[in-house]
Amino acid sequence: MTRKEAERKSHQFKANLRNVGKSICSLWRDELMRKLLLGVVVLAVCGMMVAPAATAKKDQPQPPSEPTGDLVITSNPQLIIKVPNYVRQYDWVNGEFSHTWSGTVGDNHGSNSVIGDVDNDGEKEIVATGTIRTALKGNKYSYAHVLKVWNDGDASDAPSISKQLDYGTGIMEIGDVDKDGKAELVLSATHSDFTAEVWSCDGSDCSKEASISALGMSSLTVADADNDGYPEIIMGQGTGDYYYQPVIADYNDGVYSIIPLPMASKMALDEISVGDIDGNSGNELFGVDMSGTAHVWRYSNNKYTEIWTKAVGDYCMNTEIADINGEGKNEIAFTQFNAMKLVLFKYDGSDSWSQLGAYNGANGGVSDAMVSADLDGDGDAELVVVNHVWDWDGTVMKNIQDLNPNKDRIYDVSIE
Repeated sequence: MTRKEAERKSHQFKANLRNVGKSICSLWRDELMRKLLLGVVVLAVCGMMVAPAATAKKDQPQPPSEPTGDLVITSNPQLIIKVPNYVRQYDWVNGEFSHTWSGTVGDNHGSNSVIGDVDNDGEKEIVATGTIRTALKGNKYSYAHVLKVWNDGDASDAPSISKQLDYGTGIMEIGDVDKDGKAELVLSATHSDFTAEVWSCDGSDCSKEASISALGMSSLTVADADNDGYPEIIMGQGTGDYYYQPVIADYNDGVYSIIPLPMASKMALDEISVGDIDGNSGNELFGVDMSGTAHVWRYSNNKYTEIWTKAVGDYCMNTEIADINGEGKNEIAFTQFNAMKLVLFKYDGSDSWSQLGAYNGANGGVSDAMVSADLDGDGDAELVVVNHVWDWDGTVMKNIQDLNPNKDRIYDVSIE
């Protein structure tokens, strides 16, 4: 083979190799394109398959709407619960609470409620406060504070009284605190000096009668603490000279006098309940402070005396006094915040109380949210603790109903 023939065959081999490479690349590109097209088709088909599921998600059952309409007041115990935008009313029907009505109020802080005869007409009313937030320019908001009163027959969005306030409110109670024979509305105001305010209401308006300074915001109770037949205003924490000490505002001779409750170690209380817990027909005061110590006070010889203390192991946010086990004597109930327990204490005699039981599953994270009433007429009181109904079954307490399955925020509960 000559040199020229060898060079010619070498050039031919390289050309053939290049042609094979081009063919392979062409096949690879065609295969890649096929796969890409296949991917597009798959995505399109999957998209069509997914679309109905997305539509189905929109059709999932929504939480039930609020039962608005005309309020029906009865002589039976009725429960109210304040949630964002609404105050809900419940009737006891066939062994459980039924949500029968909602009134439109407002959202955000300063939202509370109470049920009772606030205008002294012989019938219950529902009172609620709220804060309505309106968006402004520049990510700013304006706030309007309102107080509303519904009478029997009032529509959800048309209360008998709707009054604008200059501030938000905390806990509200009803009682004849100025000893004039008529009930007043008592509320804790959330402006900077932490006052309690006394309001009088008639069928068409509510007006402020008095402001009481030196009262803190931790709790508010209206009850007969000194057994004189008239309720006093009891706060879990004072301000100023009474900071971190529970105080009582007692009306005499036109003036509310501030009386501190004696404590071996001063500590604020989130709530104080009043009732006969030793069987002697006179009222005592019970509360648990923020350090987890329970206290009982009694009024005698013209003064309040701390007669019992006990470490109960946790910070408490709710208290109640009622005949829970149906034995004819009142027990003490409170919730432990961290442990989420409902705890019962009973009287042992000689000014001493001991634990009757402790039950898991109690939501203790809301102030002013435990109330009691013998709803089923069996001689023992049922307890409503925030969103759960508890009942004594003969030996223990049982959680028998959840009033808040949608997990709405709860501000407080009241029953009358």
